[in-house]
Amino acid sequence: MSHIRDGTSDALASSLVRLLRDHTYDEVTVSMLTREAGMNRTSFYRRFGSVDEVVSYIYEGAMRPISRAASEMDGWETVKAYVGTIFSSFYAKRDEMIVLHSRGLTPMLLPVLREHFPTDGGDVPSMYRMEYHLGGMMAWFVLWFD
Repeated sequence: MSHIRDGTSDALASSLVRLLRDHTYDEVTVSMLTREAGMNRTSFYRRFGSVDEVVSYIYEGAMRPISRAASEMDGWETVKAYVGTIFSSFYAKRDEMIVLHSRGLTPMLLPVLREHFPTDGGDVPSMYRMEYHLGGMMAWFVLWFD
């Protein structure tokens, strides 16, 4: 799901990360988030439908450089380049990733990965390969974040 990428959305995402340092995910409400960001609920709901969507927005921000790099290349030259691009992109967002992981939100990364690594719904072997690949990526991230 694509969200408006602007200063307001970024402020809400940063506010969520700050709140998650001191609160569990279940404790965070839209009211808390907008108060922390210094804005009103209308600003929130113009961009997001839920706090879950803010988490997806944060993960989406980590994926953008990966998608950009993939579109600029005709495939990945080496596995090392591919893995290096993924990890460097997430490393740039490491503080956010660690906070989200510490609150048990890493599984919310999988739908974002699926958006960036789509499959042909009619090609079962392709779907299987991609799900296998995404499972491997998730395992890398969980181990790394731990």
